Amino acid sequence: MAERLKTPAKAIKDNLLLTNKEDVWAYYKVKPTSVSFANKKKRARFMRDQQKFLEEIVDYTDFHFIMYPKDFELEERMEDLALDFAEDTRDSAEYYAEETIHLLEAKLGKVTKYAFALGIRLKEGVFKLDDSLRENAERFLLRFTDNLVNMMGFENAAYDDKLRQYSQAQSDVESIVMAIDGEAMTEEELVYLNRFNFIRGIAHHPKEESFHKKISAINNTQIDPNYPHMLELSTDIGMSYVSFVVIDEFLDNMSDMDLFYTCQRLPFPVEVNIKAQAERKSQTKTALTFKKQATKDSANEQYRAGDEVEESTELAYTMVRHLQNELKREESYLFNWLASVIVTGETPEECQERALLTKRHLQSEEIKARVPVADQLSLFYKYLQGEKLGMTDLSWMQKTLQDGIAELSFGLSEELGSKIGWLIGYIDRYDEHLSREHAVNAARDPVLYHPLIANQQIKGSKTRSIHELITGDTGGGKSYLAKMIFIYTSLLNISSLYIDPKKEMRKWFMRVINNKKIQTDYPWFIDLVQTYHFITLDAKEEENWGALDPIVFLPALEAKELSQVVMNQLYNFAGKEREQTVYLQCLAEVIERKKQGENVGSMHVIDMMTEHKEEGVRLIGELIREKISGSILKLLFHDGSTSALDLTNKRTTIIEVEGLDLPEADQSIDLYTESNWYSSAVMFALGKFCELFGRDKNKKTKVFIDEAWIFSTNAQGKRVKKSMLHVGRSYDNSMCFISQSVNEAISEEEHGNFGMFFAFDEPNNRPAVLDVLGIEQSEENLERFDDFWQGQCYFKDYYGHVGKMTVDCPFEEWGKALETVKKSAVAEAEEKYA
Repeated sequence: MAERLKTPAKAIKDNLLLTNKEDVWAYYKVKPTSVSFANKKKRARFMRDQQKFLEEIVDYTDFHFIMYPKDFELEERMEDLALDFAEDTRDSAEYYAEETIHLLEAKLGKVTKYAFALGIRLKEGVFKLDDSLRENAERFLLRFTDNLVNMMGFENAAYDDKLRQYSQAQSDVESIVMAIDGEAMTEEELVYLNRFNFIRGIAHHPKEESFHKKISAINNTQIDPNYPHMLELSTDIGMSYVSFVVIDEFLDNMSDMDLFYTCQRLPFPVEVNIKAQAERKSQTKTALTFKKQATKDSANEQYRAGDEVEESTELAYTMVRHLQNELKREESYLFNWLASVIVTGETPEECQERALLTKRHLQSEEIKARVPVADQLSLFYKYLQGEKLGMTDLSWMQKTLQDGIAELSFGLSEELGSKIGWLIGYIDRYDEHLSREHAVNAARDPVLYHPLIANQQIKGSKTRSIHELITGDTGGGKSYLAKMIFIYTSLLNISSLYIDPKKEMRKWFMRVINNKKIQTDYPWFIDLVQTYHFITLDAKEEENWGALDPIVFLPALEAKELSQVVMNQLYNFAGKEREQTVYLQCLAEVIERKKQGENVGSMHVIDMMTEHKEEGVRLIGELIREKISGSILKLLFHDGSTSALDLTNKRTTIIEVEGLDLPEADQSIDLYTESNWYSSAVMFALGKFCELFGRDKNKKTKVFIDEAWIFSTNAQGKRVKKSMLHVGRSYDNSMCFISQSVNEAISEEEHGNFGMFFAFDEPNNRPAVLDVLGIEQSEENLERFDDFWQGQCYFKDYYGHVGKMTVDCPFEEWGKALETVKKSAVAEAEEKYA
């Protein structure tokens, strides 16, 4: 027979809850603290803070620790993201926003994130009612039952007066709770938290369920306990099945038990509830004295019988001594507590399966759990808000000091990415997986990305730099991620530029949009790609000569600086101070002529040198002319008769360079060929062009620079790079550097220049990667990289959160465009027989 339970709550006002036993509880929401489990030092500091907090609140005696799956509000997030959609790609952006919602809900069901709440029973006698008010209240409550009070509509007024007396006590507790980033719940949040007990596992709208504040509406659910190991919840909005998995036993040493964090690893949403009560010291000391004597007597009996003292007896005696010593500290108390993990299912079979999976998962973490047959209803009632532990609650009771509860990691979580943005992957909470696909399937925490909000003084942000760094060995997945981010950026009101030295992107995109099936099935993607402008700088085509000529496309001062950078790539003036002086004089003269309105270019500088009266200067001029002739350098040296590269009215552009011959990333500069030097010079000119592109205060810009390591190979490139990074501080410009190694992309003085950092594995450089991420270089952390699959990386976001993530593009058609290596038939066959 179905039962209708009555909640312990009598009234709710603000964050206070009055129970039928006249207790008053205050409830607080606790902001999750994101700490990667690779960062042992931060985690240890978190545990110390937790223990200190528990020592400060121990006088309040009764506590309720809650972790529950809260609505991720995915639709609302996408609606907010839509404010940044570009008009020329709005239709495509709206389609992919809707598709993101559809795909995430298909994978995860209701998309949720874990939230934490803390209940504290306020002390009795912390206030004194006015005598007349006390007498009136007593006469009132004697005359009418609670039901009659409710019927007559006097309930709120009568109870509000009492709860109002606790406002100072609540304020005192809140000042303590702030130490763990907690704040008082709103009345709507507390109403919903109470209502959630009765609709867990049932699809609902939180705002609607928090609207009805009457207690009778909160517990308006039929509960059927006639299912083994579970309860059936039946409401006007649906049904679900609930099972309480009770924690039965921990290891004697509870260090790193991490119950709350461990349960976040489960592939379905769960709750963790703990009801705790601090024991009076006099009671604890008496019990320990008896226990110590009993243990001592047991040991003596074993000794007199000629037996060795059992290890369990010795351990018990040691633990009693330890507790006695700990309790000598004024702030140390013994806590009694009851913990359960709560699972739900749409069917009895699903609920039972999840309960068993939870039990096995906890067992793998050396936590013993039980799924009670007959106590599900009593457990349901025990974990309601406002219900405290009683003298009869002995089953499954745990006894520990504060540090035992602190080790459960209440409030610890992992968060990555922005609150508003596009889906780029998932947090990976596990060390090992069978494959990348397995990592994606096991994940429940989406990682969102927005390219341009880090400098908006977001609350909680640790940086104002909007530049990004993507590093890793070839084949790790960095190019895939960079190009996915580029596509997402093109959907927003941002002008973007991608420098593609490897000439890959046009080929990939053309292959996809020329695919008849994709044209039919994914017209929104075709429309999006057709807004891209592809530019190939080919020195063989005369129209491209001088496209990157510094004198043509840059202001005077910068033209002079870049011209010198380029020249230093082509000729070493060491020991040729006179010739270098003449070169600088010629350069200055041509730049001045440009300022006067003449159509001149860098080739005029070389012409002046070849016509100079001094032979040494002429020889250098002739050498440079010869190097320019028939080479990629024609992009940098011309006579000013052709226009420089111009991206006006081109919102999304991809630039590739024909004939670019960059050296290998690990190649010694002493082994560079002439072609390598020429290509480096072109890249430096492109870098300066990117800087100029970002210096537009009338629009937001983002630049992607592949093979960015080239800017760290010598002093000339570093000068260009430094200038590029400084643009973001004054303009809405983000530079995304894509490089093979963190060493080549970042120096000690540049750490603060990158607000976001995606670090794929570098087998020969792991200590440096961990150093940049701020993760200690332990053997364990270094070995974690061994279990990284392609597409997995560490991500450090602009909130300072660091964690492991699996990059995943949710859209099939994008995946085809982002494939950097197409599998051959033999490769497919190799996997077939794996």
